[in-house]
Amino acid sequence: MKRLDFSGVIKILLGYRSLSESFSQSEFVAELFSAFYEKNDASVDEGQVSRWVNGDERVPEKYASFYAENKNFAALCSDIKTNIFPVLSDRWQAVNELRDLALYDSGISENKKAELLCGLSSNNDYAYAEFVAKTILFAIQRGITNLQKYSESASPVLSEIVFGCDVPKVCPNFCGRETELSELHQLLTENGKVFVSGIAGMGKTELAKAYAKSHKKDYTNILFLNYCGSLAETIAAPVFVGDNGLVTTSDRYQNHLRLLKTLSYSTLIIIDGFDTVAAEEPELAEIMQLRCRVLFTTRSSFENSAVLNLAELSEESAFFLFSAFFYRAETERETVTEIIRTIHSHTLAIELAARLLQRSLIKPNELLEKLKSGFGNPNTADKIKVTKDGNAFSDTYHNHIRTLFALGNLCDEDKYVMRCLSFVPERGIDARSFALMAQLATVNSINDLAEYGYIRSFEADDLTISLHPMIRDITVTDLQPSYTNCERLMNSIGMVCRFHGTLIPNFRLFADILDGIMTYIKADSPGFIPFAEDAFTYVFQHSTEALCEKIIARIEAADCLSANDKALLCDFRAQLLRIYRKDNLAALEQEKQAFEICTDENSLLYMNLCNNLGSLYMENNDLVSAEKYISKGFSLLKNRVVIDQDYITGHLVKGWLLCRLNRIEEAAPLFTMCYEILRENNALCSESCAICFENAAIICEEKDRADYAKMLLQCAYEIFCALPNRELYEDEIEKILSYLE
Repeated sequence: MKRLDFSGVIKILLGYRSLSESFSQSEFVAELFSAFYEKNDASVDEGQVSRWVNGDERVPEKYASFYAENKNFAALCSDIKTNIFPVLSDRWQAVNELRDLALYDSGISENKKAELLCGLSSNNDYAYAEFVAKTILFAIQRGITNLQKYSESASPVLSEIVFGCDVPKVCPNFCGRETELSELHQLLTENGKVFVSGIAGMGKTELAKAYAKSHKKDYTNILFLNYCGSLAETIAAPVFVGDNGLVTTSDRYQNHLRLLKTLSYSTLIIIDGFDTVAAEEPELAEIMQLRCRVLFTTRSSFENSAVLNLAELSEESAFFLFSAFFYRAETERETVTEIIRTIHSHTLAIELAARLLQRSLIKPNELLEKLKSGFGNPNTADKIKVTKDGNAFSDTYHNHIRTLFALGNLCDEDKYVMRCLSFVPERGIDARSFALMAQLATVNSINDLAEYGYIRSFEADDLTISLHPMIRDITVTDLQPSYTNCERLMNSIGMVCRFHGTLIPNFRLFADILDGIMTYIKADSPGFIPFAEDAFTYVFQHSTEALCEKIIARIEAADCLSANDKALLCDFRAQLLRIYRKDNLAALEQEKQAFEICTDENSLLYMNLCNNLGSLYMENNDLVSAEKYISKGFSLLKNRVVIDQDYITGHLVKGWLLCRLNRIEEAAPLFTMCYEILRENNALCSESCAICFENAAIICEEKDRADYAKMLLQCAYEIFCALPNRELYEDEIEKILSYLE
């Protein structure tokens, strides 16, 4: 891990010296500390500077004492701006590396990091110079260390920096892969990047999890990521320290990649389900250049790379696995062995076949005949294909799984559970939470399906459930989840989505379930359109651009869109342009189009479009047009008797406009009324409400109304604290608290 000390800081700055400049290390330091040398009539010692740069000797305390005085610190800022920045080839990139150095040094307190990074968002050379000066002064005061944990070969401990990447538990019946585990470790040690390749259901993911468990002590960090369709989205998906304010996938990817580039071979990253080809992954080359080790599980073929091809289990291991689920396997050894041979020792098929025999009345010889005859699917050509995109699969394996699935004779409630679980990501969901969301009367179906092996569950005390990808594919194909046959689940999710701006706990899982719905569900009911519209409104500020685009695509593909639906689509596109692409002018044009399409001037949609259009005009500093549309929306709002999110938002937007127009006294009653309503009804509290109070406070501060700004910030603070997922806003809460104190 690179530590923020003087050696680390000066090496970054020296690394960006322009090729046209011939400054030596000592000359560079002389320009950096120009004020010190001039004041003390001193000169640079080349040998001493070399020891500073190499980290063999600390910079003397007298430098820190000198620059700790305000006027001398200002001189250091000036020297950096005047003497150092002009000789750097890319001053912004140098500043960016220093920022990462401070941000990811686990030995620096969060308060100190905030102090160092404060003001860096200002886009000017003096702000950059001030940041570099603060970093240098801190580095000198901090000194040096020779502790092993700060060596270049070590990775920083990421447990307090990266969240949501824990390795799932290994299946308790994992067996028969000792040779593969040993080979995998050797490949990772020698090559750093390894692809574990094999057909679906062969146990690639379990092998990766088992490797992580057995070699836990060999790594400082092990991160487990589920492939999300692109490496950019996969790397951007977890929560990293420093993500605040980063909305787009591209920004989050670049922020996360900067940290990953600092990691060494003592970190292992597992990317599960990397079922694509190199030609379609522009970020793969970047990931392959990381110093840390990376393990991919994939159905695809990757040439010119280190690959572990996962074959079928040995017959002995396959029988041992079969015995773990079918207790009479030994007494039926001959038939069981023939079943194993018939299903080609396919890991998932073994488990399903054994569980079926244990749980049902079917006899081993009957099951063998069904498998040989291809019950459930007549096409049983025994061949393994490689598709044009490199994905390997087997018709035979797939048909065996379908046969076993069909033999389960699922009841209607079991089928409903399977359809609903097809939307859940592979990392799973708590069984009780799923039962509530799917409106199940009991968990009997879940328990029965788990016993048959159709639902993945792990240790007895682990209530997390999900579907194996192969089972999910068959469920989607054969049971065809639709809005109608998943109506109870759709009603539950739709109810959550109608509370716009109020995030539920574990929002990321909820968003992933919505992603699954938009991917797999059949829109066979008019109710799907309002469901999708509510889903977009609920997630667009907090999820990925890809999910928002997917929801829009599903709405566009629907039949019989009304004028209001088309207006909402334009409004949604405007929100994407404003939030994710920061293009307010293009967003304004889309919002104008939405406003023109919506002709029902008495509708709630028309009122909201007035507010949205007015807000965009306000953000583009056209306050005349902003007042025109916001006032029109506000006049419609006064006729509403329902106090809901739209009612609160309309009043807050009006208050924000009045602050911009320097009519703060008129805005005060609106904010006070909203605050009183929110205090009485926490369910209406939302992030957007808190941000509106914050924005108004900033305006009041700029207009020398510090007293009112403080009151508005107090309101924002209390709203943030009332949110159910308060932990997401701790940085914002701390920032407000520091101002209030």
